[in-house]
Amino acid sequence: MRPIVTVVAWSVCLLNKIVNCELKQLNRYTCRLHDMWTRGAQACVIMHRCRHGKAPQYLVDCCIPVTDVVDRQRLRSATQQLTVVPRHRLSTVGRRAFAAHGPVVWNSLPDDLRAQQDYDSFIQWLKTWLFSR
Repeated sequence: MRPIVTVVAWSVCLLNKIVNCELKQLNRYTCRLHDMWTRGAQACVIMHRCRHGKAPQYLVDCCIPVTDVVDRQRLRSATQQLTVVPRHRLSTVGRRAFAAHGPVVWNSLPDDLRAQQDYDSFIQWLKTWLFSR
């Protein structure tokens, strides 16, 4: 009778370790998805709203299309709905400011995603693109 109890206890202990390991991996995956959403997707959503004039004016002023810059109107980027990424002096704070981070994230999106006019379809395509990476 004792060997059976020992085998069952050992099996339960082994299954417990496997489940804990899987939970840790699942937690890492969900944290990664949360980080992707909070870092990049929110900036993309705000940039989309800025591009269509549905954001506050101080944010719209940060989103300068390449077509509005006289020296860049003939570049290939002018036809791809890209935005100007301003220079920043502080490498720790400057690149995290929306004025710099928003255009960087927006310019990293695929062309067909940037071309979406409808807000709901943009969100749907953005989620699809994020989770396929």
